[in-house]
Amino acid sequence: MKNNNKKGNKQCLVNTAKAELQKTQALSVSEFVTDKLLMMKNDKLKNSIVLRDKILDKMEAPSKNLLDRIESEQSLVEEIQAEVDSLDTTLYLSLDQVNRAILALRIVDPKLASELQNAIALKHKTKKNRTITKKRL
Repeated sequence: MKNNNKKGNKQCLVNTAKAELQKTQALSVSEFVTDKLLMMKNDKLKNSIVLRDKILDKMEAPSKNLLDRIESEQSLVEEIQAEVDSLDTTLYLSLDQVNRAILALRIVDPKLASELQNAIALKHKTKKNRTITKKRL
């Protein structure tokens, strides 16, 4: 009876660790895609700002349409940046849960815990904040 309970506990720990790992990997993909969208929109905003600056250098007033586009792009970049920040936070919390589940599994099955630990393919990246802020506008 005790052996059966131990197997059930082990399987529960394995299932928890695997579920947390899958959740973390899905969050990682979502964060990666959102970050790429942020970079794309930030580049578009940068191009609009460069165009505005070229017009200003010619001592002309930029069109209302261009200024409105820059403001709209800035708002979109800020929204996406907030989403990326939120995903980062959720991702790191999820990674912490995976590590705790693997730690609990390590007591019961160190080999399997090591395999799951190696499956965590998340790379902690230090990113420069490349988004354009309103101060630079």
